[in-house]
Amino acid sequence: MAAEIAQQGSIPRQTRDGMRAPCTRVLTIANGISLLRVALLPWVLFLISRPPGSHTGELIALAVVIALTDFFDGFVARRTGQVSHYGRIIDPVADKICLVLASWWLTLYRGLPVWIPILLVARDAVILGGSFVLLRRHDVVLPSNQLGRVTTFVLTITLFAYLIAWEAPQRLFVWLSGALVVATFVSYVRIGWIIFRRFDT
Repeated sequence: MAAEIAQQGSIPRQTRDGMRAPCTRVLTIANGISLLRVALLPWVLFLISRPPGSHTGELIALAVVIALTDFFDGFVARRTGQVSHYGRIIDPVADKICLVLASWWLTLYRGLPVWIPILLVARDAVILGGSFVLLRRHDVVLPSNQLGRVTTFVLTITLFAYLIAWEAPQRLFVWLSGALVVATFVSYVRIGWIIFRRFDT
């Protein structure tokens, strides 16, 4: 049934491709790279809580490594044939954990507007809740789409600007991030609703 839904033209092509059944391995190099992103996060949060400017070099290095893991987990999975059912859960969940916690710490210690983490928590709670229901009821994993990837990229730049106190682009990227978070929320709710309706019919 999921394969039939994936063929429907009303769902974006990238999302239809992601719904096709991958392998079911859990222990893969790609999944390990995704989990590394989360493992590095406590160190980042600790350094954010230190006085601004005291650990800038370490923060930049860690931010670059975390950003690279976000690229290489998908790249490695595709190149090695390790695109897995669980990887399509682990990767976006790792992204959400990193973005939400980093945004809260940057709000507490570096002046990021509080509505950014609130917006992220509200969006991700709905998306994760809907994804869990979809997985349990219909065994379908809703993967990220292109808009979601762009949003993650822009959010990463926004958080990085606050991380290193780069003031010039902060206001622009904060508002752009907010708009994209809302847009991804609408996009995923629409796609999820389409899938639920197809299964019900």
